[in-house]
Amino acid sequence: MCLPLVVLSACAGRLDKTVRNRASLEFSCPSESLSVKQTEARSFSSGVFNASGCERTNEYLASCSLLMCTSEPTSAIAAREAAKARREDPANAWMLPAEPPPGGSTGPSSGPSQQPASAPAGRAFVTTRLTNLCPQKVLLFHGRDPRSSGRSDSIGANTTMNVSGSEGDAIWIVDERRNGVSSFTYSAGVRELFISKSCTGFTTRR
Repeated sequence: MCLPLVVLSACAGRLDKTVRNRASLEFSCPSESLSVKQTEARSFSSGVFNASGCERTNEYLASCSLLMCTSEPTSAIAAREAAKARREDPANAWMLPAEPPPGGSTGPSSGPSQQPASAPAGRAFVTTRLTNLCPQKVLLFHGRDPRSSGRSDSIGANTTMNVSGSEGDAIWIVDERRNGVSSFTYSAGVRELFISKSCTGFTTRR
């Protein structure tokens, strides 16, 4: 683990680098074009960082040991901890944020009454290749409901990028007012996803 004062600057550089590399891979964006800022120091060898670039942004928890550094989106950590809490205390699972079931929805959202019910715990973490067939930039939202907490995002016209989340998490197409247009839930069986040419829905076929 990095030691205070002696190698503090080296620690900061390693943390920045691991976040930059992780964000570059997830955003499909050159690492040198990313803006990485530390928002919280957990210790001399760990902290929370915000990375942004290529019209995307995400928050990461990074930590370093003597041998290696790791970083992970804070949203994935929160989802994993919530799933663990459900397994350990099923009686109070209703108090935790619900997750939508696998399968997804390709139709427009018309309000909270159509939101998916909670899903079983223990979902796998999935990375999906998303291609935008729409001739314009599409606004995205990662989370259960665009009106609740989550992460805003976007994908350029005729662009491909990697998106990821726990199996059962949702990704949305939203309008400029953050109203849900269409949603899709991550599934281990879907590794390639497309936004339709009409810009209003997800499809698994080009």
